[in-house]
Amino acid sequence: MGKKTLLITGSSGHVGTHLTELLSPFYKIITLSKNDGACVKADINLLSKKQIQGIYDAFSIDTVIHCAGYTNPKTQKEVSFNVFAFTKFLTKKGMRHIVFGSVAEYGFQEDEISESSLEQPTSLYGFSKLSQERVAHYYFEEEDFNITYIRISNILMPYGRDGSLIESLFRASELSNNAISMSNNKVARDYIDIRDVANAVQKILSTPSPSFLYNICSGNQTTYRELLHDLRIIWQNIYTKPFPHIIFSGKRELFCSGRYTIQKAETELGWKPKNSLNESIRWLIKYRHE
Repeated sequence: MGKKTLLITGSSGHVGTHLTELLSPFYKIITLSKNDGACVKADINLLSKKQIQGIYDAFSIDTVIHCAGYTNPKTQKEVSFNVFAFTKFLTKKGMRHIVFGSVAEYGFQEDEISESSLEQPTSLYGFSKLSQERVAHYYFEEEDFNITYIRISNILMPYGRDGSLIESLFRASELSNNAISMSNNKVARDYIDIRDVANAVQKILSTPSPSFLYNICSGNQTTYRELLHDLRIIWQNIYTKPFPHIIFSGKRELFCSGRYTIQKAETELGWKPKNSLNESIRWLIKYRHE
């Protein structure tokens, strides 16, 4: 039996780019993006279901991984894209779909958060992704489409989205005035290595009948203070650019600070993260350095 063929939407985005690289040894990857270099250069907004079915037929697609979306939606059009764009790809029953959501859908909660927790998004992004989840669940439950929805925590990867802490540090290190501002060093985050995310995708693809929703997180909280301490030590041993100066504003931050349980993914998929925070930091710094 040959390799499965995966279609990755938003393949030129940071998550899509890294997933393509990490999954390509195991699957045949067909990339879809508006940017040059994709196997299929296309604007999802302009594609019809008939055209998408043509892509499926031309490349014998087995599974679609939906990474396309706006990380900071600012208009009604961008919010609608986050909510509904993946539905264009639901052209026939039987094909597998993995849809990327976000722990931003849970909002700020201090208790342990499982897949059955009540969502309370505090941002437009979180609201748009929660709406996406509700639409995806409708197609899963009522229309019998084969959809797995995964909520991802803060992803550690060599090249991140604009405004992310790690990317801001790397970019600031290139400037003469290499300072960045943060709220405060007590803010906690759950950081997951993109390599562990790719492994979770593989586990889903190898599981015949997965549940609809999984938290794909590390299951651990790390404060900015702890992260910056470890990051600074490893950075100074590997990276040639100076570590940026951090300015703390003292502002309270209410976003994605929950403690997420990954018990469901461990039990049903046999998945758990393999990379420690230090291993992830070392990997992404060496990747950028090389």
